[in-house]
Amino acid sequence: MLTLMLRNKGMIMVSLGLLFLLAPAVTFEWLGLPASAGDALFLRLFGLLSIAMGSSLFLHAAHGAASFTAAEVLVFLVADSAACWLILHAALAGTIGALGYLLALLYLSSISIFAYVFWVQRRPVSA
Repeated sequence: MLTLMLRNKGMIMVSLGLLFLLAPAVTFEWLGLPASAGDALFLRLFGLLSIAMGSSLFLHAAHGAASFTAAEVLVFLVADSAACWLILHAALAGTIGALGYLLALLYLSSISIFAYVFWVQRRPVSA
């Protein structure tokens, strides 16, 4: 079950990365944000990063939670927490449209997955 959740997270990251890379204007439009050429460049770069991290997560998750180090899980947990806070802050301020709330929910689900993986790794193994 956990492997499936981690692989789904990887697939979502790759899918969003492809959207950011191939259609930055559409992404900005859906979020209700104005876009410049510089904004599109940074969103495409972010898309490439998302594709790389999502692919790595998808392939790494095939071996289960035990294959992740605590540091790797914490990096994802901190990054997703920061992203969720930034997106939620922007949505509450009216900077981005209603899609921002959906993105915040996606990040919250991701935070819960990585928090669970971290918890599973930290609990003592009974003999």
